[in-house]
Amino acid sequence: MAQQNDVHDLEFVTQNKVRELEPQVNALEAVFSPSTGIIDSHQFMSRLVTQIESSEGIFAPRSKVIEVAFDGSNYTIIMETNGDKYSIGTNTVINSAGLNAS
Repeated sequence: MAQQNDVHDLEFVTQNKVRELEPQVNALEAVFSPSTGIIDSHQFMSRLVTQIESSEGIFAPRSKVIEVAFDGSNYTIIMETNGDKYSIGTNTVINSAGLNAS
């Protein structure tokens, strides 16, 4: 499975190596993967929102996109949030629809 995901540097490590790498982990053996990791996805997304908003971007969660028009250089997005319709003009769009989006 690792190779299918382009992870080619897995290493089986002994109990002593585990203690050296992570003193708080108690394991007989482990698989060490130096090129992969685990992140706090909620904290990551929160930081992205902060960066977007500090750059005068708009974060519009739970909004339904009604229409998108592109005139060759800019987008006009018509969306609905809480029953109200809004129109936004921009030259960049990031759509992160998420799980179960329709």
